[in-house]
Formats: sequence, C-alpha cells, structure tokens
Amino acid sequence: VRVPSVSDEFLSEFLTGIDRVTQESGYYLLISASHRSREEFEKAIGSMYRRVDGLVVMAPEQGVYDLDHPALMDVPVVYVNTNVEQVSESLNIENEKGFRLMTEHLLQKGHRKLALIKGPERASDAIERQIGFRKALVEYGIPDSDTLEVEGFFTRESGYTAAKEILDSGLDPTAIL
Repeated sequence: VRVPSVSDEFLSEFLTGIDRVTQESGYYLLISASHRSREEFEKAIGSMYRRVDGLVVMAPEQGVYDLDHPALMDVPVVYVNTNVEQVSESLNIENEKGFRLMTEHLLQKGHRKLALIKGPERASDAIERQIGFRKALVEYGIPDSDTLEVEGFFTRESGYTAAKEILDSGLDPTAIL
C-alpha cells in the first residue's frame, strides 16, 4: 500500500482493514508513505518494482505523482481516492457528498458561523470536501461573512495552526470542520 501519510485516523482504520483482508488471503501488507512528495512516491514505487504481487495506491494530489511508472504497469493496482480516469480498478470516497451532509447537519443543529480547515491545495479529496462545504452554505443561504476557510495539510500541526488562526480571526465560529 502506498499512501500520502499514515498519520490520520481514517488511514489507520483503512490500513487495518486492508491488512486483515490480505492476511486472510495469505498475503502480507507493506506500507510506504510518500509524505505528499513526488520524489518519495517514485522511490517507494521503484523499491517495490517486481517485488510485490499487487499495489493499493492512494495518490489524491493531482499532477504530483507519476501514475505511468513501470512498477504500476506490471502488477494489479487498485487506486484509492485517486482522481484517475484511465484506470479500471478504483475506490473513491464521496468526499463532496460527505462534507455537504456534514455541513448540512451542523446547519440543521443551528450553527450559523462555520470554519473549514482545508487540505492540501492540489489534493482532489480536499477540493471535493471544500465544494461540499460551500454547496451546503449556499443551499442554506449562509453569507461569506459568516464563514472562514483556512489552509491545512491533513496533519496535526497544520490543524493546530489553522485552529489558532480561526480563533484569532474574530469570526467566533460555533463549528469547525
């Protein structure tokens, strides 16, 4: 499995599930994180070249990774949360719908001042989440002045920095996504 990072709760649960299924099938899971770096992605994929029976690749950042790498052509590959049209095996998470529903839930509970901590600028999953957030705000007629979007990178450190920025902004949100 090749993922951008293994530091968040979603990926931990995801990898645990993959590990359980692979072991039940008589295989073992190797995990490599590229830390959102093209160079690290290519090193990791290159080190697995002709040494693995299959790959699960999560590459959400658009244009960052070389998805034509020879190692990806020689074995079965399942792409996860990777915005690639030319592949037949993929699993994508409904980020836009999920964030729209989550935002709607908060609005239905009476929250009217919302902040969003965004993900990496080129990450398709982060872009989809932002679109879902904005669609719900438009649907409920929430003005831009009652919302705030701040940069984040799906790390604890960037979440902490973003939360401080939100709290210092003067918006005084009742919910942060």
